[in-house]
Amino acid sequence: MASRAPNPKSGNRVGAECATEEVVIRSLLVLLSLAMLSSPGFAAGLQVRDTVLANGLKVVVYENHAAPVTATEVWYRVGSYNEQSGYTGMSHLLEHMMFKGTRNYPGGKYSELIEAQGGRENAFTSEHYTVYWAELASDRYELEMKLEADKMANLLLDSSEFEKERNVVMEERRLRENDPSDALWESFYATAYQTHPYHNPVIGWMDDLARLRRSDLWRHYQRFYSPSNAVLVVAGDVSAPKVFAQAAQYYGRIKSHPVELWRPVEPEQRGERTVVVKRDVQMPALMMGWHVPGSSDPDFYAFEVLQGLLMRGFTSRLTNRLVYSGQKALYVWGGNDAQTDPGMFYIFTAPRSTVLVDTVVAMVDVEMESLKTVAVSDSELTKVKNQVIADFVFGQDDNSGLAYQIAHSYTMYGSVDYANEYPNRIAAVTAEDISRAVRKYLTVDNRTIGRLLPGKAAGEEK
Repeated sequence: MASRAPNPKSGNRVGAECATEEVVIRSLLVLLSLAMLSSPGFAAGLQVRDTVLANGLKVVVYENHAAPVTATEVWYRVGSYNEQSGYTGMSHLLEHMMFKGTRNYPGGKYSELIEAQGGRENAFTSEHYTVYWAELASDRYELEMKLEADKMANLLLDSSEFEKERNVVMEERRLRENDPSDALWESFYATAYQTHPYHNPVIGWMDDLARLRRSDLWRHYQRFYSPSNAVLVVAGDVSAPKVFAQAAQYYGRIKSHPVELWRPVEPEQRGERTVVVKRDVQMPALMMGWHVPGSSDPDFYAFEVLQGLLMRGFTSRLTNRLVYSGQKALYVWGGNDAQTDPGMFYIFTAPRSTVLVDTVVAMVDVEMESLKTVAVSDSELTKVKNQVIADFVFGQDDNSGLAYQIAHSYTMYGSVDYANEYPNRIAAVTAEDISRAVRKYLTVDNRTIGRLLPGKAAGEEK
C-alpha cells in the first residue's frame, strides 16, 4: 500500500448530529489526555529497551503485559525519497514483491502461515520508509520474526511474479489517475517541489513503472534491505531479553553493508506557483500549501498546533469560517506534512461552486493575515494544544499504535526521544510562536495553489 497522506475524500463530516458527537468525543479526548499527561507513567515517556546486533540491526522492545497480544514491525529506511528520476515506484513495487516468496517459503506461504496462527499482517510504503507488520498472540510472535528475517535475506523476486505484480501496481496507478482528488494531490506536489523527490508520488509515475525491470528491483533490494538500514520493534506481552535473543538467532547471521542515504535539498521558492487540473466533476476542489521547516526546527511544533487551530474539529477557525458560518465549502482538512526534511503545511477544501474557489482563497488569506498580527487567546490555544496531545496519546491505545510511534521515532530520529518529547513540545508552543511562524513561512511567494475544476483534460474528446 502506497502512502503519502489521508484520502482527500475523507474530510470532516458536516451536520449538527456530527458536530454534537464531535464535541463529546473531543471533550473526552482532552480530559483523558490531561489525565495521562499528569500521571507518572506517561510523564516518564515510553519506557523501551533496545540493543544493536553486530550486523547493525536496531532491536527495540516495549513490554506491555495488559493483554496476551504482540505487534511486531520491521521498518526499512527506504521509500520514494530514495528513488532517482526515471525509476520512481520501486520501493512500493518491492513492498508488493516481499509477499511473493523466498527460497524457504515460496509463493504466498508467508500470509498463509500468519493467518493460520490467527494473526493479521500487512505493509505500507511512504516517502522515507517501508514497513512490514503483524499482530499475533504473544506466544506466537516469534513466527513473524522468523519470516521477516527470511524475507530480509532470501527474497526470490520471481520473474513471472514480478510481471504480474507490476501490472497490479500499474492498475493502482490508473485508478489514481482517474480519481480527481488524487490527480489534484499529485499535481500539487509535482508543482510545489521542483527537484526534491517529494515531487514524485510514492506509487511512482506510469512511464517509470512500465520501464522497471526485475533487475532494477533486485538492485534496490540488495542496496536498501540491509540489517544496518532497518529497525525491528516488538511491543506487547513479551520479555525484552527473550526478544533480543530471538532477534540475534534469526537476524544476527544476515550479512550487512553500509547504506548511504541521500539528503536532497529543495531550492527556496521565490514566487507563487499554481496548477489547474480539469476533470469531469460536478464540484471543484482547492489545495493550498506552503513550504515549512522539518522537525529539527522549533517552528515545526508551531505548525503542528496551527493545523489543529485551523482545521481540527467543527469549531476550528477555517472549518467554521468556510463550512459552517461561511457556507462557502463542503469541508476543509489539512496537515503539517513535514518530517526530518522540510515539508508542506497544506489545506484541502471543496468550495461549493466553481465561482467560489477564489473567494475561498481570499477567506484563507484573511485568516492567515489575522494570525500574523492578532495573538491567539490563551483559552483557544490551550484547547487546541490539548486536542493535539490527545490525538497523539490515543495513538498509543494499543500495541500496534505503540509499535508504530516507537518505530517511527527510531527510524527517523534514532531513538524514542521524539515520541517521548512530542507532547511537551506541543505544550510549550506559544501564541507568539504561531504568529512568528505564520509571518515567516505562510507568504504568497512561498505558496502553491492547486485547483480542480470541471472541464475536459488535455487529450480528452470534447
